[in-house]
Amino acid sequence: MTAPVTIESVNARSARISEIEEIIENKWPELDALKTEADRWQWKVDAVQRQLENITHRPTKAARGATLSAADKAQKEKYETDLSQAREELRAALNAYEPMHDELARLESEKNDLERNPPVPSLSDLKAAHAEVMAVSVKIEQLKQSAEQAATQAPEPDTDAMATEIDSLLVERDLLAAEIDIGIKPESELKKLSTRLTKARKELADVQEAADIGQAKQRGYQRRLDTLETDLSIVTAGYKLLLSFYARAEYHAELGRLNALLDKLAESLGKMAGCNALSLNSGDGLELISPSAQIWATPEGITGLTQRTLKPDWASARMQAQQLLDKITKQ
Repeated sequence: MTAPVTIESVNARSARISEIEEIIENKWPELDALKTEADRWQWKVDAVQRQLENITHRPTKAARGATLSAADKAQKEKYETDLSQAREELRAALNAYEPMHDELARLESEKNDLERNPPVPSLSDLKAAHAEVMAVSVKIEQLKQSAEQAATQAPEPDTDAMATEIDSLLVERDLLAAEIDIGIKPESELKKLSTRLTKARKELADVQEAADIGQAKQRGYQRRLDTLETDLSIVTAGYKLLLSFYARAEYHAELGRLNALLDKLAESLGKMAGCNALSLNSGDGLELISPSAQIWATPEGITGLTQRTLKPDWASARMQAQQLLDKITKQ
């Protein structure tokens, strides 16, 4: 049973392609530098190798069986040392270059395979994906309604009026304290006023705390809403990919059927040519189809369908007519 194609799977596929592209883009300059270094040492090896071959096969006395001169012998030894060192450097450069080249080639192959072989969702996969998109959309609408309801239930308190009242009580307390000090008012009046001031301050603090909690709720709703809207963007993108993959698969299936119809049309045209050969050569001589007969298939704007000219194969048509005659005349 084929595994379902889901929003999660197609988004993971897209993310993997993007990840591979980023890795290749980031590592390509380093790989290019490593290849340049390997090429440089390969050139050095080849150059020293040619120099060594030249001095070894130089047409001197050595070519007639004599030994190399002391100068040539010293030069030859230097070239041999240079060649050994160059080969060692080349091996080191290739050891650095080849693993990265192989890794990037593997990643490129994986990317090409993913792009050439997109998933083919079924209608049930599309329905499931659409339901997933709608589920997130419903959550967003429900959250918006809850946020609006919470904002309505917590009207903005008039903290300015309460603060003004406290300021008035403070002024009154200051005056009262002075009057008590000079003996105009009793101490009990100050206690009463202090009680009123404490109560007013507590009420203001409670209202401010309630307002802070209300604002915290709204911020919480907004953060949750932001998360859901991000989720909706992700699932919507996946759903669109699923629709695109389904559309392309169905398109190419129909394109195959259309090409098959054209092949069938060409086959019918060939059989008609065979009938014409039978009528023309063995019947009453009536020509049923012209030698110039052809059908042009000239599609415009249809991706994957190219222009075709359907013509009868006259040699095959004559052979078909003869085979038919053989069947008729065979005893």
